[in-house]
Amino acid sequence: MARFPSSDSSGISSPPQKLPRTRGSRVVSAATTGLTDPESQLQAILQLAMDKTAATGAAIVIRTDNVALCRASIGSAPEVGGRLQPGISLSALCLATAEVLISNDTHTDWGLDSQLCKQADIRSILALPIKEDPGIVGVLELVSDKPNAFSQRNIAAMNELADAAAPLLSELASEPDEFVSQLWRKYRKYMEAQANAHRNIAAMNELADGAAPLLSELASEPDEFVSQLRRKYRKYMEAQANAHDAKLQRSILRMKILTGLSAVVILALFVNRYARHYLGIEPHLTPPATVSKHEPVLSEQDAAPEQGSNTDRQFRAPENVVTASREEVISAIQEPVQDTDVNRTLKQANAGAVTAQYEMGLRYANGEGVPQNYQDAMTWFAKASDAGNAKAQWKLALGYLEGIGVPRDERQAIVWLKRAANNGDTRAQRALSEMYLSGREVPRDYVRAYTWANIATELEGNDKGQLQTIRSRMTPIQVSDAERRTSIWRDYVRRRTANPSTSQRTAPPKAVDR
Repeated sequence: MARFPSSDSSGISSPPQKLPRTRGSRVVSAATTGLTDPESQLQAILQLAMDKTAATGAAIVIRTDNVALCRASIGSAPEVGGRLQPGISLSALCLATAEVLISNDTHTDWGLDSQLCKQADIRSILALPIKEDPGIVGVLELVSDKPNAFSQRNIAAMNELADAAAPLLSELASEPDEFVSQLWRKYRKYMEAQANAHRNIAAMNELADGAAPLLSELASEPDEFVSQLRRKYRKYMEAQANAHDAKLQRSILRMKILTGLSAVVILALFVNRYARHYLGIEPHLTPPATVSKHEPVLSEQDAAPEQGSNTDRQFRAPENVVTASREEVISAIQEPVQDTDVNRTLKQANAGAVTAQYEMGLRYANGEGVPQNYQDAMTWFAKASDAGNAKAQWKLALGYLEGIGVPRDERQAIVWLKRAANNGDTRAQRALSEMYLSGREVPRDYVRAYTWANIATELEGNDKGQLQTIRSRMTPIQVSDAERRTSIWRDYVRRRTANPSTSQRTAPPKAVDR
């Protein structure tokens, strides 16, 4: 809050001299021309104050019985006759100090109540004393809903308006006027309200006195009213008991159902875990497509030209399946077929020959001897994959990876990549290494990335620089853990090789990657 001396001192940076009425006085005279009564002239002065500043409300305040009351108002200022609260007004302090007071931001001014100011939508206040010898007769107060709304130039202009309002306040104070009439009307309304309240209280007391003997009579002997209350109470309690019993029965039934379902789920999980960890049985995962019952059967003369038309095609696996394009993945799925007789291959595949099933998948992928159909290709790859064919598992994983012949499902792709890798397919091993290294669809894991790259390097005899790249990001402990996992995988392969009859039922070790 800033304080400035009033207009008859020299505290303001550009002290206004006591000039007779310069331009500002002429403006006041023009604004009050034609107005004879003091009330209208005060309203004209307040309107002029709002026009010359950024104020949203203006008021002239006087002191009555040590209380600051609003004598005239306009805009968002309190209504006439209202008492100005010290928390949102500087009038009382201005009346006491006879100084020009200004608050540029009521929300941060310690002398004001910020909450009250927010409720009244007041951000800036300017209060100027209205002087009339021998003292102060009132305050010209301006308010605004914006901070920093008033300047030094406004203070100089408002001082002239305050001087113009001084004689009008003195004139109003010398005789009863509309202000006193308004206060008197408010007092009469207040007294009438008090009288009405007393009459209402007296009427309620009479009704209470009349009800007292009736209540005594009801309490002295049971009657129909009391009997009705008792019957209703008994019905209510019976209904509550029945509702409680029904709710309890429903709760018991829900608990029985949930218990039975939980037991079934736990049993299924236990059986599945036992089958996978002790019997080496994996869940049967095949794409939803099925091979047509009526496979095309071509003669060797018809099939040979089609097969020959693809002899110049180049088939190669992508260097990195994580960054490979769809075309590169399709090229990796396609490979040359070995058996040139499509009819013989189909007959063997339908009889359950795993290699023939894989060959039929290649034929449908290449369009050799049969119409090209990736959905049928993935169906044959799925049959060979279920029988443990690592190449078919690799192809099926590529199909899931890019949505070729099967719905795109990278989680299923990871499942089949792990199976192909554990069955010795180095392409799947390197793909898993790249995925663990980049964190695609699996948590980033340098140990598993190094393990699979190390296994693939041992099987291929070619490092390709991948091991060194992964090792540079690992700690010595991680490298040691990866070497340990590689050794465990060697033992797993050695056991499978030594006993081929149980190789399909032997689950890969947890330490590697299931």
